[in-house]
Amino acid sequence: MTTTLGPPLHERAPTPPTAPRLVRRSIQLALVRAVAGGDPARFDQAEIPRQLDELLASRDGLAATGLFDLHGVLPSSPVAPELVGRSASTLLP
Repeated sequence: MTTTLGPPLHERAPTPPTAPRLVRRSIQLALVRAVAGGDPARFDQAEIPRQLDELLASRDGLAATGLFDLHGVLPSSPVAPELVGRSASTLLP
């Protein structure tokens, strides 16, 4: 007897429905630790892009991820590194 669980998961396949909430919660907690209370001088510059990449992969339909500091400056964006260091006020028309 052969049991089929569905189509094989490929690189672009949607995230399985049982895990996304736990994955996003884990990413959220890791980002909170990486930003160290909001002080940009204490940001974990290696961990933030890793977590933003994981967040992007965790949910279908997300086109980009980024993190703004408390002053509205974008310190990290793995999909738009050319915008890093710019204020949110200069990003909108």
